[in-house]
Amino acid sequence: MTNDYAGSTVLITGGASGIGAALARGLAARGAFVAIADRQFDAARTFAEELARTGAGATAHELDVRDQAATRAVV
Repeated sequence: MTNDYAGSTVLITGGASGIGAALARGLAARGAFVAIADRQFDAARTFAEELARTGAGATAHELDVRDQAATRAVV
């Protein structure tokens, strides 16, 4: 797999599980730094730590996208 996302940063909402986690895993494997945003911060942090153990760059953020101010703060 190529690193065609190297140097890119992606923010994935709902990224701690399901489709969001699969997307984060795939993009991280292709070189992207992933910011995992989720209402369930503990799950986001655990997943970001899992990605980091594989050598990927990842951070976790608590976020409810219904909260515009919180969304602006994360972005």
